Amino acid sequence: MFMFKSSIKAKLIVSIVAISIIPMIVLFLFTYINTSSFNREQVLTVSKAYIEEELLALNANIDRIIAAMNTIMYNQYSMDNELQTICKSELSATPITEYQRLVNTRNVIKLGEAISYTNDYVDTIGLYIPGKYAYTYSKSYKINLDMDDWDEEYRYMEQSGRLYLSARVINHNRSDPNEKYTILSRYVLDPATGKVLGMLSLILNSSMFDQVTKSVLPWDKISIINSDGDVLFGNELINLDENIIAEINSDSDSIGVIEGNSNEIICYGSLNIGEWKLVSKATMSSFNSMYKRNIAYFMWIGVLSILVSLVISILLIRIFTKPIADLSKSIENAVPEPVSVESRYLKRNDEIGVLYRGFLEMVNKINTLIQDKYVSEIELLKSKMKNLVAQINSHFVFNTLETINCIAEIEEIENISIMSKSLGDMLRYSIDYKEDTVPLSSEISHITKYIEIQEVRFGKKINLVVEAEKRFLDHHVLKFMLQPIVENAIEHGLHSQDGPWEITISAGEFDGHRRVTIADNGRGIKPDKLNEIKNYLKTGEKKKDRDGRHHDIGLININERLKLMYGPEYSLNIESSFGNGTKVHIDLPM
Repeated sequence: MFMFKSSIKAKLIVSIVAISIIPMIVLFLFTYINTSSFNREQVLTVSKAYIEEELLALNANIDRIIAAMNTIMYNQYSMDNELQTICKSELSATPITEYQRLVNTRNVIKLGEAISYTNDYVDTIGLYIPGKYAYTYSKSYKINLDMDDWDEEYRYMEQSGRLYLSARVINHNRSDPNEKYTILSRYVLDPATGKVLGMLSLILNSSMFDQVTKSVLPWDKISIINSDGDVLFGNELINLDENIIAEINSDSDSIGVIEGNSNEIICYGSLNIGEWKLVSKATMSSFNSMYKRNIAYFMWIGVLSILVSLVISILLIRIFTKPIADLSKSIENAVPEPVSVESRYLKRNDEIGVLYRGFLEMVNKINTLIQDKYVSEIELLKSKMKNLVAQINSHFVFNTLETINCIAEIEEIENISIMSKSLGDMLRYSIDYKEDTVPLSSEISHITKYIEIQEVRFGKKINLVVEAEKRFLDHHVLKFMLQPIVENAIEHGLHSQDGPWEITISAGEFDGHRRVTIADNGRGIKPDKLNEIKNYLKTGEKKKDRDGRHHDIGLININERLKLMYGPEYSLNIESSFGNGTKVHIDLPM
């Protein structure tokens, strides 16, 4: 029983039976459409005409509001514009006086009175300067907006990316928190630079869209929605699914129609603010009662269609089932034995031939992938073996250095003992790649070993001074951050000096960051060379001499590692004057 349900024969029979009932469905739909198409066409015509009329009236009101806003902004690009002057006085480096703010307030009130008393829908006008002040005038004194509300509106406009005009619905009525208002906002720009100086906003009362809630069509639900499908004004029960909302948003035409299922007709149009749409949803349920009379016809035709399909399916199964069954057997036997199929199926030009050829190609690709995987595993084992050999070689070097150190101590050759011991410690520190950062104290300890070797090399005492609190010594820094800098200090700064050599490593807080400074009392750097090094640090380019060797690569690598680890604001900074030593500052986050 299970084999029958899961076999292709059963699926083919079911498919043919399903296809065979199409004539029955066509007949039913033909009868249904003949009786309901007239009603549907009439509903569509009336709904579309009504939405066009409502959209025309709403857009006319919106255009008047935008024209009023443009009246205020008309002189925005002339030097004597009032809004621009107010914004610049707030943004000036000189603090604004209370008298100037009073003058600005009176000017905003005059603009608000000029607009609100000539337009019944405008309740409040606001001029907001980001982070500074918000000038407002309200005709009804019902709107309650503080600086946080203006900040929120400014952020909304930034996120919407609308330079010209943004729109949304707010609830800020002092006495009725459920009353909706529409706020329109646009930027005030500096004509010389294009910089945003502030934001002009008009707040419209709810009467702007009262007509949306008074639909005269008994089958229509009318609403204004935003791009997310949220109902802003009108019928809250319009209930549009996501696909319809997406289709409405993708259409920028003034009027559109979506004929959804048999019970719905959706008409919509674009408003002239934001991405708002005026949408009406007409239901056809009251016109669809005639389908019940066709159920009997549908049942009789269905039975006849099923009988015919059974006969046809028996004939078709013989054509399609056998080659597919043979293919399934080949698949079962493909692993682990080599696959083989009948060549007559490979030569077919229909879908069966495509399946057989595709199956053979797939098996060949799988075998190739298995071979590639086997080779990669072998290469991985070889790589692991090389790593083990490298570790053995490292231990051999350490043991050799330890032996040299012991012989030097026995022979009382202090310099060789110091160098072998310090070099061994430096090598151990160098091959430990478990962490990218280490405590600053570990870096300084590494530098101490390095200086011990350099003292033996030059036969000269190098005085290392550490100036840092313990808490900064415990802070983590990049590994191998100090050695290239100390090496440069010795090779290029101290090497040619006769006086005492001194290197100072200090750590502390500077301008909200950690700062590690490496200073020397060497000869310093000439101005042209210092500018050249700073340019390499800025661009990341490595200078080559005639012999092809890179110079300053240590400083450049440290600088790039700092940026990669902590961000582009953290880098090296070099201070030097020729004859007065050099300081290298490394800024790190706290």
